[in-house]
Amino acid sequence: MGCSVIWAYLELFGASRVDGLVLVDQSPALVIDPVWDKATIARAGAMFRDEELRSLCRGVADPQSREQITRQTLTGMVTPACPHAILDQVLAWRLRVDGCYAAALLYNHAQQDWRRQIAHITLPTLVVAGRASIVPWTGAQWIADSIPGAHLEIFEAGEGGSHFLALENPGKFHRLLADFIS
Repeated sequence: MGCSVIWAYLELFGASRVDGLVLVDQSPALVIDPVWDKATIARAGAMFRDEELRSLCRGVADPQSREQITRQTLTGMVTPACPHAILDQVLAWRLRVDGCYAAALLYNHAQQDWRRQIAHITLPTLVVAGRASIVPWTGAQWIADSIPGAHLEIFEAGEGGSHFLALENPGKFHRLLADFIS
């Protein structure tokens, strides 16, 4: 959800206090508009139909299903090679947040369409995505193509290319950050 925070900040306050951006594994629009064709869905990196999102949020909010739904969702956000310790840690972090609040946050986050805001970005930008991520990498491709001079780096499945790519392959992620900052 970090990219949404960045895009909201830029929308609210502009870029005068920002030197560059690192955008990690986030689509510009997560919910599929029923009038979109397949190409638009791919460019947006959209992954939910509205009822799918609502169902997921109900499961996250329900104390009876929250842990199971959260574990299933997180399992889909890592590669099969991800160490169980990482998955367990992320699950523990997620379960610290009240289920109703987490569901409301997820619903609000997923309903945003940031494509117009992204089109105004001119800052140096590193876009990072995982080919095996639950978040379609095609959205990251669109973001990089929309920002002049942006650099796109896609982690492949065999190198931890999941939604949690920074946790699965911290060495590569840190090298990318160091190179971008220097």
